[in-house]
Amino acid sequence: MTLIERNGFVVVERNEYVAALLSGTLAGLVFASVLLALAPSRVRTLGALFAPGASTLAGLLGWLGVGTALGVGFAPVAARTLDAYLARTMRLTATSAALRRVLRPLMERSAFATVGAGLGALYGLAIVGLYLALPPLAAAVMGGSVPLIDAGLLAALVYGPMLGAGYGYVRSVYR
Repeated sequence: MTLIERNGFVVVERNEYVAALLSGTLAGLVFASVLLALAPSRVRTLGALFAPGASTLAGLLGWLGVGTALGVGFAPVAARTLDAYLARTMRLTATSAALRRVLRPLMERSAFATVGAGLGALYGLAIVGLYLALPPLAAAVMGGSVPLIDAGLLAALVYGPMLGAGYGYVRSVYR
């Protein structure tokens, strides 16, 4: 059971946050690395929010922190919905031959990681919005500019599925 009820409130267990913290940090590291390779101006712009004229390392640490924080924010969302999402996916694969052909090998390896990647992709849409808003805001505060859409958008699109798959895998291991 991933949720506990205390005094009428639903509380997420600690292992859910550990799974989210681990997968959020890993996905944040990949996100920051892809961002550094494809859109280094976005990395430096976020670092400049912390300290004007900050190094690229400060920006990488900033994006890593954002990725970790978003991962921890994913825990309550996933803890409430992952089991239902898994059951719905199992019903869909049972009724659709095309889905069964695609998803069965993945579901046999790790059903939680597979459906976690799908849930993370949905959660990742918020990350794309954050990616499109945060660096231009930081650049405006500093008096500079960055392109609204750049190649780093790929990193934002990859973050959600990686977060969800990592979370699902860690959760299945410690279940």
